[in-house]
Amino acid sequence: MGKETTISRSKIGIKPDFLEEISSCRKCSFRDDAYPPLPPVSAPVPVKLLLIGENPSWAEEQQTPFDPRTISGQALDRYYLEPLGLKRDEVWITDLFKCRYPKDIYRKKRKYDREIQAVADTCARQWLIKELCYASPKVVVTLSDREVYQRLRRIFDLHTPSRFQKAVGHPWPVKPGEVATLLFPMIHPDISRPPGEGDNRKITVRQKWAPRHHKEHVPALRRLLESPRGIT
Repeated sequence: MGKETTISRSKIGIKPDFLEEISSCRKCSFRDDAYPPLPPVSAPVPVKLLLIGENPSWAEEQQTPFDPRTISGQALDRYYLEPLGLKRDEVWITDLFKCRYPKDIYRKKRKYDREIQAVADTCARQWLIKELCYASPKVVVTLSDREVYQRLRRIFDLHTPSRFQKAVGHPWPVKPGEVATLLFPMIHPDISRPPGEGDNRKITVRQKWAPRHHKEHVPALRRLLESPRGIT
């Protein structure tokens, strides 16, 4: 691993200054004073697992990424952390975009893809790299239906499969910046809910992905986290 990652291991139990700096960030066009940037949920470092969502949601008021009061946060607890034998205070939970999408851009994401990618690049290089260096995770999990995975590939020129369907549920050695780690793409927690639980939102895609998530992806991730050597 790089020098930055080695240094971060000496900071166990110390909350870094950049966590407070995130809240005052004004480096991109997504900044909205009514909804300030959302800092990550930190944990004592180094962590086994760092989770990256896409952005704070407009649909659910959040005080932290994947707030445990929300549907997605409850799904994260029940269908990711519990089967892995982990608690929230043992993992690092963050978003690629620290600010919410502006509503007009969110409604027409394809039209504004270039602007969105520019913001993703700014956020990743300004904050995510610092999070990775500090937390020094064994495994980094992207939590989205390809969105976060694809943007990180473009930002850091990652040599991983171009298709999310091929990458999901498998570990890939990567080195964003100076941080050597394993990238393990997964579906969004909302999609991991078994059909029949709760509402019928996104029912079709849940029928496709939830069974694979529970039978294949989570067991594979648990084996990876428990292995002393990483990929086996």
